[in-house]
Amino acid sequence: ISLKADLGDRQTPIAVYTDTPSIYRNWPVTAVSIAGKLKAWSGGGLYYHRIKPEVVRDALSRFSGPVCFVDADSIIRPGFDAEVSARWADAVVMNVLEKKNPHPPLSGFRCRLPHLGDYHYDVRQSLMYNSGLIGVAPQHAPLFYDVLAFIDALIGRAKKFPAIEQFALSEVLRLNKIPVAEVKDTFLHYWQGRR
Repeated sequence: ISLKADLGDRQTPIAVYTDTPSIYRNWPVTAVSIAGKLKAWSGGGLYYHRIKPEVVRDALSRFSGPVCFVDADSIIRPGFDAEVSARWADAVVMNVLEKKNPHPPLSGFRCRLPHLGDYHYDVRQSLMYNSGLIGVAPQHAPLFYDVLAFIDALIGRAKKFPAIEQFALSEVLRLNKIPVAEVKDTFLHYWQGRR
């Protein structure tokens, strides 16, 4: 609702990815059903936040142009559309840098990614941005194969390492030398105070 208010009369399409699309029947949005994809997209039900990069990947193939993923537990403040539009010309847009060296116990972690190849956790370089906001352009679509492979390599450790989807995306962006533009003044995530 706050996103629609910020967009005003602009005809920017808003898609809601949901397992219950009928709820959004009377809303001014496109409801995209993911009911039949929940098991696969969540890694067999092991990690539901894996759905985020799957949604972004699907949206990039479904819609033409840049895509901005916004978590449902977020509030959009006035000026959001202008801020995101100005920043994603040169970067991927995310909410805020949460921490550097986000998971020190992973210091020996290694995996093989489809495009990047061998990955190893770097205690000096690894970082994690909040993924409640992910703004990407079509040229970023291939990155999500590495993001999903990264998550799958960590999925068995999900209880020990929360937020692996945002860690995976942040690391793939870092290793591809793709800048991240933070949007924190016009975007409020975790508005229910869960964090």
